[in-house]
Amino acid sequence: MHHPMMEALVWARVPGDIVFAIGVGAFALFFVQAFLGKRRGAAA
Repeated sequence: MHHPMMEALVWARVPGDIVFAIGVGAFALFFVQAFLGKRRGAAA
């Protein structure tokens, strides 16, 4: 498991994981804003 090639492959995943995490965060923010916006508009 601690072969240099395996360590390189693990580190090669990092940029893709960061992009994925940013996308998940943006989607979650959109979802929360959409959910709260509908609730606020319906209650008013």
